[in-house]
Amino acid sequence: MRTRRMLGLGLATAAFMGMSAIGTAQAAAPPDPHASKAAHETTAAKCKEGGGTVKKHAKGHEYCSGGKYNNEKIMAKKS
Repeated sequence: MRTRRMLGLGLATAAFMGMSAIGTAQAAAPPDPHASKAAHETTAAKCKEGGGTVKKHAKGHEYCSGGKYNNEKIMAKKS
């Protein structure tokens, strides 16, 4: 009888340790939603074709407002 209790206790302990290790691995590294997203940029022409309008941000850069390319930064013109 004592052997069964010890065996049961050992199996229960191993099961809890396994659940704890899995839970720790999942909680340790939450996925970063911004890690895989690249900075999106478009041209003024594509913004207008997509139904948006080019607007100037308070920080000085232009962005597309509305349409397919909403809130995407307008690429600087290459000279």
